[in-house]
Amino acid sequence: MRSVAAVKRNLAVMALAMVCAVALAQSGCGNSLGCGGLTGNGNAPFTGCSGGKPIPPQSSINFVGDLGTVFSATVSDTVASYTFRAAVPLTLIYVNNVLPVRVIATNLSATPSLLSIQALAAFTTTQFASTSTPGSTISVNVGGFLPAIAGPSPCDVRFYVSGPFTQNYQALLEQNNNAYEQQTLPPTLFLLGQAKGNVDGVFTEIFGGVGVLKVNLVIDGKLAAFGQGTNFTVKSGCP
Repeated sequence: MRSVAAVKRNLAVMALAMVCAVALAQSGCGNSLGCGGLTGNGNAPFTGCSGGKPIPPQSSINFVGDLGTVFSATVSDTVASYTFRAAVPLTLIYVNNVLPVRVIATNLSATPSLLSIQALAAFTTTQFASTSTPGSTISVNVGGFLPAIAGPSPCDVRFYVSGPFTQNYQALLEQNNNAYEQQTLPPTLFLLGQAKGNVDGVFTEIFGGVGVLKVNLVIDGKLAAFGQGTNFTVKSGCP
């Protein structure tokens, strides 16, 4: 029953993304909806974005299965790699990535517990892998096969978003002259690829009354900024 609930939740994420696809395509920001994306020109100090050069679409990965299954994962594109430890469910969104992307996850449960990885291109599942065996490893690829894992990012920027599972929200991530927009549900881990200089995230709840969002901006493994509420911004920068 827990597995079914997790799958239903991720199907709801995909349905909500389909609703907002047209709006995001008009936003002038990069997005993971297969619309081509645009580089946004932010107004100082990061108050929005407008049209610019095409950028690659974001990569979106869902970690689903039995609620609470603990896992470790490595995510790599051709430029940099990131490692983390989390629990099901989790949506991973890798912005400003350079395809192909490879995701490797290890099931850390002490007893048999389902862990699945769902790789998405727009609204289509491109690869899916599952395991219930403690200690076992699974992987998926986005945009082709990545032959080797890249080294760690020179500036590792991550936004961890938590809150009620049913709180639909919009995230606008910005660095220098690039902006990336996404609508999804928590918990979410955003990786900001090729980060340099100032970075920020603007988080806005779509529906009120569900509960507040909480965001940790972590840079090179250290908490750089924290925010919570229904409409707020977190800011920091690469060393």
